Amino acid sequence: MRPSGHLTSSGSPSTSHRDDPFQPLTKELWIQFVEFFLGGIEFIGIQNCYGIREDLILFRASSSARSTLAVPFSVMLVRQEEARELVQSRIRASENSYKGAAS
Repeated sequence: MRPSGHLTSSGSPSTSHRDDPFQPLTKELWIQFVEFFLGGIEFIGIQNCYGIREDLILFRASSSARSTLAVPFSVMLVRQEEARELVQSRIRASENSYKGAAS
């Protein structure tokens, strides 16, 4: 299931994109790229941190307990292998936390 809202929590899109017929396609392409680049995830959205700290990419692991996880947006600027390893480490930490709570 794809997010139905905007990619950020900043509210309505800028007026320059309001009448852009390609915006839904562009958004879908970007989401598919993020999911491919980070590997094995379902993109949820972006959490805007309003300059206090780095914005976050929110995602769910395709195979996990469906917890929403996050990585810094700058993960898109590193090599794909490094990005995927960071994502996998978040997934492992979440699964270990879940297993620990269940015991």
